Amino acid sequence: MSLVTDMLRDLLRALLSSKLIHNPVQRLLLLWAFLRRRLRAYVFDKRRPPRGGTKPKSGAGGGGSVVNENDRDSQVLIYCSNEPISASNSLGFNIAEPSPGLLSATPIEDLSRPVSVAGAYSISVQTASQTSLPTNNSWNDQFQHHRDPIDHLGIPSRPSSRASSAASSRVGVRDRGTSRFVTGSSRRAASRSRSQAPSSIRTRHSRLSHVSVVPSGSDPSNRALPSGNTPAQSPVRKERKLQEVQPVTEVERYGKGPLYKKDFVDYVVKPLERMYELTGVPHGWIACTHPEGALYFYHPTKRIYTDAYLCSPIILSDIEDFISVLGDMVDTIGSPLPPNHELVLDLQQDKASPGQHQWCYYYVDSETRTLFWLQDYDVTYGFPHGVKGINSPTLIKHGIERQYWLHVEMFPHMHMLTDNIFRELTSIVIHHYVDQLTSQSSTVTYTVDELDKMLTAVQSAKELGSNDHTACIVGRLMSLFALHRLVHYHGQEAARLDWEQSLFENIPKRTPLITVLSPLLFNAPEVHLIALEKIWVDDIITIIPWSQFMDRLQTDWQEYVLFATVMLNANISFMTINDVDPGTGSRTPAQIASLVSTIASIGSTFVGLLLVRQYRLKPKDTAQEAVTFLNSRKHPTLGLETLAIVYSLPYALLIWGMVTFLIAFAFECFVKHDDTSTIVSAVAWFLVGLLIIWTIYTAWEGGEISIQATIREIWDRACSRLAISAKPMLVLRKAVMPRLHQTSTNTLPATPEVREMSEC
Repeated sequence: MSLVTDMLRDLLRALLSSKLIHNPVQRLLLLWAFLRRRLRAYVFDKRRPPRGGTKPKSGAGGGGSVVNENDRDSQVLIYCSNEPISASNSLGFNIAEPSPGLLSATPIEDLSRPVSVAGAYSISVQTASQTSLPTNNSWNDQFQHHRDPIDHLGIPSRPSSRASSAASSRVGVRDRGTSRFVTGSSRRAASRSRSQAPSSIRTRHSRLSHVSVVPSGSDPSNRALPSGNTPAQSPVRKERKLQEVQPVTEVERYGKGPLYKKDFVDYVVKPLERMYELTGVPHGWIACTHPEGALYFYHPTKRIYTDAYLCSPIILSDIEDFISVLGDMVDTIGSPLPPNHELVLDLQQDKASPGQHQWCYYYVDSETRTLFWLQDYDVTYGFPHGVKGINSPTLIKHGIERQYWLHVEMFPHMHMLTDNIFRELTSIVIHHYVDQLTSQSSTVTYTVDELDKMLTAVQSAKELGSNDHTACIVGRLMSLFALHRLVHYHGQEAARLDWEQSLFENIPKRTPLITVLSPLLFNAPEVHLIALEKIWVDDIITIIPWSQFMDRLQTDWQEYVLFATVMLNANISFMTINDVDPGTGSRTPAQIASLVSTIASIGSTFVGLLLVRQYRLKPKDTAQEAVTFLNSRKHPTLGLETLAIVYSLPYALLIWGMVTFLIAFAFECFVKHDDTSTIVSAVAWFLVGLLIIWTIYTAWEGGEISIQATIREIWDRACSRLAISAKPMLVLRKAVMPRLHQTSTNTLPATPEVREMSEC
């Protein structure tokens, strides 16, 4: 003991008198560190169990771990260091040696694994990057601050960074079992763990902060990953998701996408930064921007297009699994796909399960300009109007070709336009131009000016050559013309050649409502109803006749409002005459008729102003808007009769106002018993009335409504009804007349007169 005391005294004297250390405080700290390490090594040698001996009891040892085989939740603490050493373990990557100041009682080769005597247990490590502990220099400062409470533990040798490397190399993602079906929540969690793993592994100052001891029998696939770079081949096995695929004819691009927060952002440009590209694009994919602005991705090797945002690991995982499922379906079919085919994948929101996606797809064959699928699919659901009447493959081909050109428009990248395509499109535009120019009932839906502009655009696109923009232009125009051929049944036994021609058995029927109101409203509702039925044929509307019809209506309504205002002023002036309104007694017939005329004029003005304002604020300029409007106004029983009646109200009320004003004026003319004025007025009324009737007959005869034909129809109907009612009388007459003839022959004497009557 005295020898040890003398040695310590000499050592203390040497340290305090050393010329290398001038600061007394630094000398005391070095002395304290030396004594502390010596004491720790001495205590650990006393408490450490022999190598290969029995496991320590619970609570034994002040080192890192207290492990119990029966306790599945027990944990082991492993500490690592940033001090570099030069040694290697069996995994083939560099590990760190203890610092020169660290005294180790365990051989270096034993430090390649954590000290654990818990039996057959595997270790899963949670690094500092996966917890709330910082991993930068500030964390190291905190670690140095809390180093003293750790160093006083009775551990002969604190595991260095080589131990942490060995332990972390065995850390792996837990195997999710052998089930091939993964729910959306578990799949998203797995994707998040895959996206977070590289960031935690590549952290330079990563330290093992928590080690969970899990029975190895429960999860034999646990592996430890090094705290440095990720190995080239990860031992994690990715499970493929299986889900039902849905065939579609086009992707849902418009009206979807995330919404951004309306906040200002800052973007700092680094020195000499000149490249601004989309980050996170997966390997093998190309990010493309549509001329309209939409982002989509293209895989040149597999010829796959998708609108899905592949920069998201979750979406990318879905797309990869989707491709694998389609590959299995192709192998099941056994028939090879067409050469140079294309595949379009789309992840559409599942309305029944929010947050989930439906896997939608279609294949494209550019040689035949068609789409095809790997399963049975009713393609008519993808057509805008469906198919009615016939089930013809040649008619379906027009619809599928339209979807092909829509595909070219939506994904123009790598779609080359040949001279034949430009010649075909130019020929179609020129034919539509001439047809619209020379026919009043052409089914072409574009005006001459619009077709002229289309022709100029096509010629300019041909000069520019094939690129994304010209491919988008050609795809859109060709899809419109293919839809035109589908709607009008081109190439079928019965094709629509005029815009007012119906291809279906559709006999218009009139309800009692319009049958009764049409004569009371001067037949105006019937005229408007016939015009609407000609424009909206087979639930298809042509925008040119519709626009012309609505322009005429608005012009007429404005004129009716003006005429009704004039009629209103005339009635007010008429009622101010003293003879009409003497001011005493009850109202005269002239006053009553004038009041009715005033009310009808006000009604015509009010309804006309409402209709004009409605179509000015919400004009139905496109065919789709017109179809939507007519569908909303179509009654299940009455059809478009109510709309026709409303359109006729400004005109009908104005006519009623004029008629009642004439009646009021007639009362004023014939009530007074003045022979001279009465005769003159009667002659004038007769002549004017005759001219009005002649004008009405001339204007209507030969047009849509024929008075002569109407009168003839009424007469024929009356005669047929009389014939039906008189038929029993004729039958009775034929049965009774022979009997009467026989009776008269037997009773009357045989005179020459009777003999003559019987002969008759």
